[in-house]
Amino acid sequence: LRPFGVGVDFIGQAIHTTRVARYNDTLDFTISPTDSGDVVVKAFSISQIGGALGDAGQNYKNIIFVAKSTGLDFTTKPNFGCPAPTA
Repeated sequence: LRPFGVGVDFIGQAIHTTRVARYNDTLDFTISPTDSGDVVVKAFSISQIGGALGDAGQNYKNIIFVAKSTGLDFTTKPNFGCPAPTA
């Protein structure tokens, strides 16, 4: 995407199928360089079933598994998702 000047260098998409092969989740990624030479990866995961409110954190797990699998240092910054629980 570099030649098109859209603000990201790469985009990607993957589909994760749960172990029991009952459910699919779609993961989307964008990869952008920073002025300091680091890279920003934005990731999003969504369940492909309506009303998957009780996914037990599966979409979070999808993203963290990919991040940890790289072996690189990373930090997380949630931009969207469920709000923090209240007391």
